[in-house]
Amino acid sequence: MIGDGKLDITNEAEMPAIIYRAFSELGLKRFCIRVNNRKILNGFYAMLGLTEKSGEIMRTVDKLDKIGAEKVRALLTSEVGVEPDKADEILKFIAITGSNDQVLAALEGYVGRNETFDEGLDQLKTVVKYLGSFGVPEENFAVDLTIARGLDYYTGTVYETALLDHPEIGSVCSGGRYDNLAEFYTDKQLPWLFHDHASLFQFGKTSLDPVDGLLRIQFGLLTGFHIFAGHHTFFDLVLS
Repeated sequence: MIGDGKLDITNEAEMPAIIYRAFSELGLKRFCIRVNNRKILNGFYAMLGLTEKSGEIMRTVDKLDKIGAEKVRALLTSEVGVEPDKADEILKFIAITGSNDQVLAALEGYVGRNETFDEGLDQLKTVVKYLGSFGVPEENFAVDLTIARGLDYYTGTVYETALLDHPEIGSVCSGGRYDNLAEFYTDKQLPWLFHDHASLFQFGKTSLDPVDGLLRIQFGLLTGFHIFAGHHTFFDLVLS
């Protein structure tokens, strides 16, 4: 999804809502779209005086599901150069959990300390509101402060989707907003929403052959969807 000069915040809720609809049409019920906003993370790291390290921190935190909090803390302190007390603050922050309303309420406690954080929180609250308006039930989406997406070009909403009965797969349908990816090719402002690394559906071939086969069959029956075989085991589900 590409905007001509601007891209309304409602579009950042529309993309996860499309994911919900596609999964539901496929008969997949137990999944969760995990949503965050990069401005919240950038603003929080700025509060800690870690702006210059924010990219490295987010790439490290992005490994949380794979290696756990203890190893993430070790990497933050030993490789990224974060002071131990600030590493603890980071882990405490990303560990904020609860219902969507509870997480948003907890984030209100940080308001007023950083303008970027405040803007990101306003955007996240708007996305949560519109996800509900677009018919996505709360059991299928969650505000999750561990979601960062490791690449630096994200500027707003970021999201990952998990199949709850297949945690071994990792994230599917992952992506987010970036405001000016085409800046090296044009002077025109072109904000984008997209799924990165051909990841609208990405499954490990060795770990999910039966589900992979099921999805191949079902995608072929859906009007308005196309599948493209990508590099190695990646697939794109593209809304036409």
